[in-house]
Amino acid sequence: MVNRSVMTISKRIQEYQEEHQIILPIKGNQLDIGPGITHKKIIIELYEQQVAPPDIAKRTHHSLEAVDRYIKDYEKVKFLVRRKIDQGDISHLTGRGKKVIDQYLDILKRHHPSLFEDKCPEQPTKE
Repeated sequence: MVNRSVMTISKRIQEYQEEHQIILPIKGNQLDIGPGITHKKIIIELYEQQVAPPDIAKRTHHSLEAVDRYIKDYEKVKFLVRRKIDQGDISHLTGRGKKVIDQYLDILKRHHPSLFEDKCPEQPTKE
């Protein structure tokens, strides 16, 4: 119809949603399926911008319960990162997949880079 591959269209939709911080009402988004879902990312980015959860729910067309769940999971990940827990263990402890944890870690690195700085002083080398 538009002479573009499904992959190209999917990529453009995802870019548009991320750029405009909105979720388009397409089938994959409505049914919350597919690897390209950006709900969590958009919701947590708005949360990091100090947008109130009820406003996030309205903007993203999600229930307040879903928004609160994403925020709660994000805060769990942040807590575990502070404790220097690795990505695999964070996935296990939260019950969330590694791709979801990766999304949260990317957002944390952007908004809280100090969580990823090595606080241990360097050990002197023996000569």
